[in-house]
Amino acid sequence: QGSELTGPGAGGGDWQKSNGELARICVRKTVMKFIFMSSHLLRFLLALALLPGSQGWRGMASSKSLSSRRSDVVCMSARKRREGESEGLQVAKLPKGCARPKLVVFDLDNTLWTPELYQLKRSPKADKDVWLFEGAKGALHELATDEAWKGTKVAIASRTNKVEWAKHLLEKFEAAPGVAVAELAEYKEIFPGSKRKHFQNLKRASGVPFSEMIFFDDSTMNTNEIETMGVLCVFCPRGLTAQIWEGGLMEYAKMKDKGTDFMGGTISFSSKPKVTMEKLESMRIKVPSSKIGLFIGKGGRNIKKLEEETGASIRVLKTESDIEFAEVELKGNDVTLKSARSAIQTF
Repeated sequence: QGSELTGPGAGGGDWQKSNGELARICVRKTVMKFIFMSSHLLRFLLALALLPGSQGWRGMASSKSLSSRRSDVVCMSARKRREGESEGLQVAKLPKGCARPKLVVFDLDNTLWTPELYQLKRSPKADKDVWLFEGAKGALHELATDEAWKGTKVAIASRTNKVEWAKHLLEKFEAAPGVAVAELAEYKEIFPGSKRKHFQNLKRASGVPFSEMIFFDDSTMNTNEIETMGVLCVFCPRGLTAQIWEGGLMEYAKMKDKGTDFMGGTISFSSKPKVTMEKLESMRIKVPSSKIGLFIGKGGRNIKKLEEETGASIRVLKTESDIEFAEVELKGNDVTLKSARSAIQTF
């Protein structure tokens, strides 16, 4: 370029450039290129920072594994205890070295949180429209922070039809500082229908056998169904409490200590911290097919209400649409079966 400007045929002295002028041109072009590239880099970094969750640089900075952050939170919790600060959350007092389930499974509505999502008319906000039970807070915090649970996975099994609402709430609720419930719960089966499908999916995804699982749910319809698969179920009629959490784990440890292979059964608690398990019976009654939709209710609310009132498990069996009557299966003890049959006949 310099020889073209200063050599022969350059167009005369008016067009000739000195070496100093050429240097200034090069420097100016270099500076302009630097400013141009810098502006694009700044735009990229700003866009990256605005990405939600772990997709942005804030997520990169906090991309430690759950186990690493569990150790961090454990240290922080220990420091708070030394300083006299109490989080007010109860921890299950289990014997040292006792057997613990490899997979802890929670229902959502009326087990981890309240109210039930079908009762809401708009997308709920955590701690404003929906709240975690205190017992649930303690259990989740313990699973996220206690090193004793390092070998245990957490899962969700819910039949709610408000799937996106449930997933959003799991992202917003925290099990421990910096650990969302959605992150703690590695497996999430959230869809309407029989929970047998939920647990088949959980077994396949986690590799944990049914005998190494424990399931907390507020519906006997669900617990009675899942116990037949060999899963130890814990009934939470009014949400997960510290007593139910600890009692369920204690019973699991006792059964494992006895060498129990088939863990299927449902644990329920009275007002005293005593675990009772009783043999269930079943019976079937007929309901007119034309009334079965009314009997079930929107989202199964009528059946759920009858279950809560009677203590029996109620399940509508699949029938052909042209059959005049549909069969309803009841499960429970002698008292709850009589109560459920009477309530259904009255209904």
